[in-house]
Amino acid sequence: CAVCYYGGYVQSSGGASAVNGQYLNVGAEMFLGEDASSVPEIALYQHWLHEAYPSYVPDEFSAYSWADAALLVHAMEAVGPHLTRPAVVAALARIHTFDDNGLMAPADTGAKKPSNCYLILQIQNGKYVKVDDPATGFRCDAPYYNAG
Repeated sequence: CAVCYYGGYVQSSGGASAVNGQYLNVGAEMFLGEDASSVPEIALYQHWLHEAYPSYVPDEFSAYSWADAALLVHAMEAVGPHLTRPAVVAALARIHTFDDNGLMAPADTGAKKPSNCYLILQIQNGKYVKVDDPATGFRCDAPYYNAG
């Protein structure tokens, strides 16, 4: 399941016993908090998500939106004070490695190439656990592409 890593999934799926053992592939670090100590961007994302929407349950869509906004800001900063749409588009085309400070699997956004990196998670007793992954970062064994 490529979109089953979110704060309410286990409960909304019938509880831990209903999904125990299920595998997931994700293109982001464990943004629900499990990786917050090793990826500071997760704490920043969670802080501002809860500051803006205190009762919102984090999900993959909000994490990817956070990273998308960070990519746009990065491009806008590269353009500088004479901000125009064509200049931002050109700056985006020059960004060839983006991972939002480790939150997302690295991708060549300028060339519009998706990442070939991911994590494998398994639900064990109601908790998400990395399995068969490196101790830090993502596994990147091309030619895998997340089509979920």
